[in-house]
Amino acid sequence: MSKISKTNVDRMVWVDIETSGLSLSFCRTLELGVAITTPKGDVIDMNNWVIKPDSLAPVLEHMRPDVREMHTKNLLIDEIGMDHALTMLEAESEAIGFLQQHRVEARHYPMAGSSVHFDRSFLKIDMPASHPFVSLLDYEHRLSQTTNLRMMSAIECCLTSKTASSCTSSISAIS
Repeated sequence: MSKISKTNVDRMVWVDIETSGLSLSFCRTLELGVAITTPKGDVIDMNNWVIKPDSLAPVLEHMRPDVREMHTKNLLIDEIGMDHALTMLEAESEAIGFLQQHRVEARHYPMAGSSVHFDRSFLKIDMPASHPFVSLLDYEHRLSQTTNLRMMSAIECCLTSKTASSCTSSISAIS
């Protein structure tokens, strides 16, 4: 298995999903967003897919009021009923195609994002195909929370800083 280093990681894969709630048993993925960036955060490309559930009624039935309110305000509930919304299999296929188009290989590119473990859990259930996308998610040691990136940035600042106060302000900005 290859080791991540500055020399062999030229991009990161950012994943974010919206779900109908927190329960892996009853809730479903409603939207998937993927961004490919450089390690410094410059966006190479991004895409998102709105996913229509097989049956909307049970999804809405199990949706907590706060989640329903959030997805009503951000218009996701409206979007999952529109013609451009994809089935789960279509969204999975398009996401895999997007990653393949950018030559993302599981052993080389870390998955990053906010709540990556939550997102990973849902994607393993909702998009279980044995493709590079899922195998990307199987490399748990390659997952990176956004907090980790902020910490790495602060540490880099400290290493290149000439003053202790710059280092202290970089670290304190994280918390």
